[in-house]
Amino acid sequence: MPRLEYFLVAEATSVDQGTNKISIFNVIEELRSPQWPATVPVMTAVGALEASEEDKGKEFQAIVRVSGDALSEPRDFPLNFELNTKRQRLLFRINALRVERPGAIVVSLLLNGQHLAEHRVVTETARAGEQ
Repeated sequence: MPRLEYFLVAEATSVDQGTNKISIFNVIEELRSPQWPATVPVMTAVGALEASEEDKGKEFQAIVRVSGDALSEPRDFPLNFELNTKRQRLLFRINALRVERPGAIVVSLLLNGQHLAEHRVVTETARAGEQ
């Protein structure tokens, strides 16, 4: 089974086409809104797996599951891939996430059904003059 190197949720990412380096912008740790429900326009879950020799050529399914008490129901974002390199980058774009109330959003990464990691986002009601 591949080893997880990192996993987090950010506002956006950019991959340099010449060097294949990834830039991660605005890691999301908390969200504040003056009223609920609110919509998060876009979030990107990003991770990287390191493959062992026995993983190469095998097919895997990664799922990002977005759940938590701030949401009305969980959402899954699957990605099927074959490991052909030493490192596999995972990018999941989450559009128009409706957050119902203050609480927590839990973004989990599963690989072939096995839980690998999670990133928690706290949601709060913004105070006057705060966003």
